[in-house]
Amino acid sequence: MESLIEIKSVKFFLHANKSEVIKMQTKHNYNNIAKAIQFIKENYIKQITLDEISRECGMSKYHFTRTFKNITGTTFREHHNKIKIEASKNLLKTQELNITEICYIVGYNDASYFSRVFSKLEGISPILYKKKATNLSNINNYSKKKQYYPFFEQKSAGI
Repeated sequence: MESLIEIKSVKFFLHANKSEVIKMQTKHNYNNIAKAIQFIKENYIKQITLDEISRECGMSKYHFTRTFKNITGTTFREHHNKIKIEASKNLLKTQELNITEICYIVGYNDASYFSRVFSKLEGISPILYKKKATNLSNINNYSKKKQYYPFFEQKSAGI
């Protein structure tokens, strides 16, 4: 009878330790993926390879790929592209650069590929995005002038 109790307590101990190990592995995986995301943000301009980022996280590329997808819902390459496109959107809104220049600044080597990725993620081409952002900026500037100078609209309406 005592041996049965001992076996049950050993099974309980092993089960309890297994769940602790799983918790530790999960936390370790989240930390590794957080590290990967930070690495991508800091190096998005570079051509980051799967080998490079998995090595940076101390994971095999297969384990990294599976874990990254499970935690973020996207692949490493999709996430890398999202960060590049977000950076390009900021440049399109604020800089007087053409699409090709922005393409190279954010780390793409091919303007056609950049446009395809941008269009896929944003649902609009970078050229149209830039036009809309410029028009919106002009509208916002006009609204600010109107707000600070109410007479501006009255004088310009009479001209």
